[in-house]
Amino acid sequence: MIYLNPFYAEYETKYQCTGTLISAEYVLTSAGCVDEVEKRVNLTVKLGEYDLESDVDCIFAGPNDEMFCAKPSYDVKVAEVLVHEATDNRLHDIALLKLSEPVSFDEWVSPICLPESAAIVQSATYHSASWNQNTCEDGSRRYKLLSNHSITNATACDRHLPAGSANNFVCVSSVGQPFVDVGGALTMTKTIVSNGGSRSVDELVGVLSSTATCANYEGVLVYTKVGHYLEWIQDKLVNVNNSSLDEQTEISLY
Repeated sequence: MIYLNPFYAEYETKYQCTGTLISAEYVLTSAGCVDEVEKRVNLTVKLGEYDLESDVDCIFAGPNDEMFCAKPSYDVKVAEVLVHEATDNRLHDIALLKLSEPVSFDEWVSPICLPESAAIVQSATYHSASWNQNTCEDGSRRYKLLSNHSITNATACDRHLPAGSANNFVCVSSVGQPFVDVGGALTMTKTIVSNGGSRSVDELVGVLSSTATCANYEGVLVYTKVGHYLEWIQDKLVNVNNSSLDEQTEISLY
């Protein structure tokens, strides 16, 4: 699983929220994780984590059951918190964290691609990875776990959304109890064809809303739709970096 999802960033303080690395300097998360001043004190992002109880994470894989070990996870302080101006605990539940220094990419820590639009592929299989810190029926996990999801029908989704806000969200359901953390990513794998060849890329589709509680779960997970906020994300990155996107802040759109 280390290899499947190297782009998840997890908060150090009680591991209450997760976020997703979208560039060398920015993490995307839920506004509900950082919308209060006290939540921003000494805020730190932990990168490259898999096993919460081990400094060096290892797995056994391959036909010969070989042991593969990742580089140790590490912490980066948050320099600035950018919460959507119109967030109201339900709508626009999205925020950017600017890191105090650019991170170096490798096979354990790398950014995910943003979607090209807000369009949703109804038939696709979607993924999330978490430690289940925001648990409803089961306890938190030592290891990061992967859950698979499918798009929920519109009627079931609308019951969990403010009136007229369907374009802002994407709802999914899963077989069995899902493992999710607020602020965590909903992703899908796409095949990109170019120059006579093809490659697979992971795309960030949603950010788990902070309104996703046990009381309103009912088998439906509500994610803020990232494609709906592409312009907001670009505008924030440009404004914070003096009206220019340099190599360290440029986000990946394929």
